[in-house]
Amino acid sequence: MTFSIETSLNPFWAEGKGFINGRDPLGIQNSSVSIYAALLPGLNNVTDRLRYYGFYCWLLKRIDDKKLSFEERQDQYNYIRKAEYMLAVYMSECEPEQQGIAGSAYAVRKLRESRAAGENFIDIKNGAEKHSGTEKGSVFWDFKAGILGQYYAGSLQDNYAGLGLLRISAGFYFVTEVGKQLGAAYGKTVGSIAEKLFDKTISTGILQLKDILLLADFSISNIQLTSDEGKFYTNSLFSTDFSLRTDTVLETTYRRDSLLLFLDSLADFKDERDFQNLPELLYQKAGLIGQKSCSDASIGWFYYYCCERMHISVEFLFYAILKEIETKRQTIKAVSDTLTSTCLKGFDNCYTNFPEEMMLSELIELVQEESDVDYVGVMNSKDKGEGLVYAIEYFLLTYKTVKVHENNFKTFTHTTRTRDKNGTALDWAHYVDKKLSLPIDKFIAELLIKIMNDHLHVAYSKMGNGDEQVHKFIIEDNNLIHINNIAPRFTTPRLKTVRNFLQDVGIIKFNEKEGYIITKAGEEILTPYK
Repeated sequence: MTFSIETSLNPFWAEGKGFINGRDPLGIQNSSVSIYAALLPGLNNVTDRLRYYGFYCWLLKRIDDKKLSFEERQDQYNYIRKAEYMLAVYMSECEPEQQGIAGSAYAVRKLRESRAAGENFIDIKNGAEKHSGTEKGSVFWDFKAGILGQYYAGSLQDNYAGLGLLRISAGFYFVTEVGKQLGAAYGKTVGSIAEKLFDKTISTGILQLKDILLLADFSISNIQLTSDEGKFYTNSLFSTDFSLRTDTVLETTYRRDSLLLFLDSLADFKDERDFQNLPELLYQKAGLIGQKSCSDASIGWFYYYCCERMHISVEFLFYAILKEIETKRQTIKAVSDTLTSTCLKGFDNCYTNFPEEMMLSELIELVQEESDVDYVGVMNSKDKGEGLVYAIEYFLLTYKTVKVHENNFKTFTHTTRTRDKNGTALDWAHYVDKKLSLPIDKFIAELLIKIMNDHLHVAYSKMGNGDEQVHKFIIEDNNLIHINNIAPRFTTPRLKTVRNFLQDVGIIKFNEKEGYIITKAGEEILTPYK
């Protein structure tokens, strides 16, 4: 009888692929992502520069106008990829100070290699086209559908998450009627010399070094604010969102209101990276609820940061579990008992005469937020007991906030269809509601067990039918066996893109003396929205 692993019904040992890194060990961060996606449709964390939107609409409109046809999807992708690489070469050669240019690292390297070899051209075709046998890293962008497919298509698509500029059918990209308007506006800024060089380079696959400067009209930084293109961008950014469909069709302005909240907070952005603090600022202001300036977006950002606070607290507890088993395997109960005991000792040190028999409801009444305390910083301190205490406090303080504003948050999550995501602040608040009568030690122990179970459930779910594992520990004979650690982290809610886009259209600028300010041109653009 011939043995075959394909036909044998008997179990056999085989080598697995091992463990890989994962960013969301408890499967809860997507709830935050879904919130900021609803608040900023048409933007994402990798659409760094706004003029790519016009470039792609012009490119796809040009395909239509020239009646170009492609037998396979990859043929269209390679046409687009050559245009993308050509743009990266121009930006790398002529505007190397510009940030957010996809493919620039590869372009810089190829420019240097061409000159070192005494060549007077860049091979656009071989540097851009991707085929089934193309070696990874040998072209400017490894994702087969290029920068458009990997980064920009989602924000441009004709759905609630995009701006309605393109659609995808059978894997091919098509420009919508609205996208054609932007493509035409972009085309008005491209002169005949640049256009002819573009066509020649796409056709021959070769770009002469001496000609690169002639592509200046395609510059990512060259948005003419008073042009039809510039006006299209500002009108799109501040227009209503694509309709969110729930029971009825709703017209929302989450993106516009988020941009206005960002602009209203400029005075707080003294450092160049302070813009990232917008969610925390709105949390401190309770989402402006009760104030004239309150909007659905301000409530959304408030809720987003509640989710983030709860996530970071729970992820720290998970990190504490991993650190506890890092040097030796332990039973589940032993880990839970040790960390619970450590946490109770920490509470005893922080609170005078802290009773171990205290109920969770009593502890919630006891904890009060201190504005001058860096809770996350203390969580990451070397004192594990103090860190655990602050993680539990941060979690319960956020619970109290969520309960106060629960109805506002429920309304927001219903409108944005974000209520059903796993691990929301409302979910965690509901979990705590069911535990209020528990003694604090039992609550902590049960929470730790839940976190362990949640990780295993998520890790196995992510495996699907494959054999790559994201487990941070495994269980064998009731013992936790450490794989690797993952530190708690906040999500990044597209605010860098907001900053970049507002700078690209000339609404804001940054200087060392004043920080971020609204420009004179920006004041004029914003007048209709005040």
